[in-house]
Amino acid sequence: EQLPLCGQNRVCLPIRKQLIYIMFKLRHIPIFVFSMWILVQFMLIVLNWNFVPESDFRAYQILAEKCIANNSWYPMPDNVYDNFIWAPGLINLLILQLKVFGGFHVNMFLNLFFNIGILCMIYKLATKFVNHVVGLISIILFCTFYSNCLIIIPTNTELPFLFFSLLGL
Repeated sequence: EQLPLCGQNRVCLPIRKQLIYIMFKLRHIPIFVFSMWILVQFMLIVLNWNFVPESDFRAYQILAEKCIANNSWYPMPDNVYDNFIWAPGLINLLILQLKVFGGFHVNMFLNLFFNIGILCMIYKLATKFVNHVVGLISIILFCTFYSNCLIIIPTNTELPFLFFSLLGL
């Protein structure tokens, strides 16, 4: 079967028409990949609902719980003489989550929101600086990296940082 990009006498169509053809063929694939990506993340949230983080992720939560116990935001006066101040923006976000929702489980949904927002901004930047086809390819690539699915589970600084950094562009 001959590709519709080239005519009978093997004269290829202009690049603009080739891109339009590719865009037409690709338009359903990113929607399917995005849908599967969201489904996988919801499944990960359900499967890891009682996840107890370790290391830095747990330290952020412990600091937020201490601030709630002292009815303060981070850094508290107790933290003035610490060797370093841990991610104050994230810890204050966790304090707000504890005050509003009473737990850290909502953090996975907030991370999912950040992840979707990052994907939308990457798509927007790719279409703005290159073209629509590259935007669709960026959706496929972003959704197929497994780290972009698993990053929603722990309490981390990467998602809020990247989300707000891209939002500033």
